[in-house]
Amino acid sequence: MKNKGGLLLEFILNIFIFSIVLLLLFTFMKRIIIIQNYKIKVRTAGENTLYLFDVLKKNIKERDKEKFLYKGEKSNFFIINENGVSNTGSSLLYKAGGEFYLIKFNKPKLLISSSQTPESFKKHDTLAKLDSLVFRTKSDLLLIIFEINGNTTEQVINLK
Repeated sequence: MKNKGGLLLEFILNIFIFSIVLLLLFTFMKRIIIIQNYKIKVRTAGENTLYLFDVLKKNIKERDKEKFLYKGEKSNFFIINENGVSNTGSSLLYKAGGEFYLIKFNKPKLLISSSQTPESFKKHDTLAKLDSLVFRTKSDLLLIIFEINGNTTEQVINLK
């Protein structure tokens, strides 16, 4: 006798195979979405950091030009490292609008503080997360070299 309909076992087997295929497809799609979201997050963080450094660059250019005393030296901005004032370091001190600002890299965070005096910085706010950062002066130029997500960027600011 010829079987005109499918057996129940064949039907259950087809549903099972279809379910496995859908499960694999959804897992693959979920991984693609996770990777895509990570790429967007990394790109956005990089763009935000570049914008932040553009604003910082503008603020340093528009800083108060009058010199102030800090650790026995007189200038209108200072680069600070673990040994004190230097030409290369991970912190920058300047005065703008009558207030002192300290930009400090404490791996992996870029921090900012403001104070009425150059010695009394208490609260630090996080600006960005970076892989590395160095402030360096060459004659009348300030170089800001930073690395984010494996990409090194250099900003140059004329200090005159």
